[in-house]
Amino acid sequence: MTAVAALDWALHEKLIDESNLDQLGRSLPGHKRYLLQLVDPLCESRPESEARTRLTLAGHRVRSQVPLGRQRIDLEVDGVLALEVDGERWHFTTFEEDRRKDLAMTCAGYHALRASARMVLREWPQVQAAVDAALRGRRRVGNSGRGRPRRPPRARNGPDLLSFRPPQRE
Repeated sequence: MTAVAALDWALHEKLIDESNLDQLGRSLPGHKRYLLQLVDPLCESRPESEARTRLTLAGHRVRSQVPLGRQRIDLEVDGVLALEVDGERWHFTTFEEDRRKDLAMTCAGYHALRASARMVLREWPQVQAAVDAALRGRRRVGNSGRGRPRRPPRARNGPDLLSFRPPQRE
C-alpha cells in the first residue's frame, strides 16, 4: 500500500511521469508488477491512496476525484458510494463546507461516507465495514450501482447546494 501511495503522490506532484513508471515496472520482479496497475495520479493524499488501493484489492470499482459541481469527491466506490477521506489539518476549518458537500453528494444519488485520515491509516477494518454496510444497504433498496449518480438539483431561482452560503449575521 505504501509503495502505491508513494507512486500516486510522485505522479500527482509531477516528480515522475509515465515513462519513469514504465521504467520502474521493468525493474520490478514479475510478481510485484501488478502494483503499478494500482497507481492513480489523481489521488491527492496518502490516506486517500491507501483507501483506494485497499478497496480496489477488495474487488470494488473505485474512481478518484470524481466531479461534483465545482468540487470533487475523493473516492467513488462502485458508482454509488462517495467516500471522503479527511485529514484534520486540512479540514479543521471546513466543517460547514464539508457538511454541505455531504448533502450535495446525497442529493446526487450517492451514499455519503466520511472517514478521517487517521481512521484509514490505523483503523481500516472499521472503515471497510462501514463501506460494506453502506453498499449492502444500497443493494437492499434495489440500487444496482449501474449508471452515474446525477448532479445535485438546483433550487428554483437559487443556488445549488455546493455554492450555497448562509447569510451572515450582523
